[in-house]
Amino acid sequence: VLDFIDIPNVQSFRRSVTVLQDTLEVSLVSFSIDIYEGLLNLTFNDVVQPSTFIASNLILQNAEESTISLTLTDSFTSGPNSRFVTISLSDSDLFDLLLLEGIATSSNDSYIRLNSGAIFDHANRTVANVPDGEAIQTTFFAQGITDTLLNDFSIDTN
Repeated sequence: VLDFIDIPNVQSFRRSVTVLQDTLEVSLVSFSIDIYEGLLNLTFNDVVQPSTFIASNLILQNAEESTISLTLTDSFTSGPNSRFVTISLSDSDLFDLLLLEGIATSSNDSYIRLNSGAIFDHANRTVANVPDGEAIQTTFFAQGITDTLLNDFSIDTN
């Protein structure tokens, strides 16, 4: 390389590329539940792949350490890779949840935990396990519309 007065330039230009490995452990930050719509909205600290979601690794429970719990079976999610994932509760999972007493009736008894392999991040690493005893409480709870049922009646014919 010559400069503008034809003197050789002794500096060499080398490309330097540094690749940093993504070492962030992806974890669940918060979740909300909407019983009426049958939705769970999960927020992670980094991008995850909704297509890798495995329902049987997600458990809804009544407290940080559960006495009542429901393992999802066939709920599903879709959408692009994101930090925000919406899970649509299947009819059977929602029905099973509504049959249980003392769970998912308010934000006070709505917790979630994840087993290893529940969902993977953009680098195909599993999201951090959330064990029983460290379950995460919902940040928002939307109650469904409850139909009024007639339990008993009598007819006075006098």
